[in-house]
Amino acid sequence: MQGYARKAVETLQRAKEKTPERVDLWLALGTAYLADERYAAAAREFRDVLETAPDSEIAKAQLVKALRADGRNREADSVYRDPDDAPNLPKH
Repeated sequence: MQGYARKAVETLQRAKEKTPERVDLWLALGTAYLADERYAAAAREFRDVLETAPDSEIAKAQLVKALRADGRNREADSVYRDPDDAPNLPKH
C-alpha cells in the first residue's frame, strides 16, 4: 500500500503546485501522506486546509488522526474547542 501512497503523494504534490487554489487537493495530499505514514506532513496539509476552510469537519478529523498517529495526543485533543464536537475517533 505504501508504494501506491508514495505515488499518490508525488502526483498530488505536482497537482497542488499547478493549481494551489484547489483546497480539495490539499485534503487529498494530506490523506495520501497519512497512507504513506508521513504524519507530520499530513498534519501540515490539514492545518493548511483549516486556515482556508476553518469549518471543514473532514480536515479536523483527519488532522486529529494524523496527530494521534504521530503520538501528539495533547495537540490532537486541542483540535476541537468543544470536546462534545469531536468525532469518536480511536486513540492510538
